[in-house]
Amino acid sequence: IRAGVAWPSPRFTVSGDCVTDNLTGLMWTKDANLSGTYKTWQQALDYAGGLSLCGYTDWRLPNRKELRSLVDYSNNQVALPSGHPFSSLGSGSNGYYWTSTSFARDGYNAWFVAVGDDGSVTGNDKNQYHPVWPVRGGI
Repeated sequence: IRAGVAWPSPRFTVSGDCVTDNLTGLMWTKDANLSGTYKTWQQALDYAGGLSLCGYTDWRLPNRKELRSLVDYSNNQVALPSGHPFSSLGSGSNGYYWTSTSFARDGYNAWFVAVGDDGSVTGNDKNQYHPVWPVRGGI
């Protein structure tokens, strides 16, 4: 999180099936639900870790801070900034994306971010099913 840093213009650069966030340097899949299905937390980790896309094989599940970095908290209706280039975003409970971050107090839950809703950060049982949005790079 780069608090106080002005957003670059353009915020995102699209290159084929991948999008680079010019604020964080992270690269995201353009399709926010590339797998087309919902997965448990472990399935999400495995899917992201096995992805080969845009010439890269170092894809992974984003941590909580990385996924939250996409959220525009000044917009009360939709979590992502206006004009974002992403597709297949879920909405409501279908827009809660897994992060790689487990609960510190137990190993049974992991955090997810309501990217397709209000940007809230909540936890859920790792055996529940949510969409997977792979990322590469690091903040």
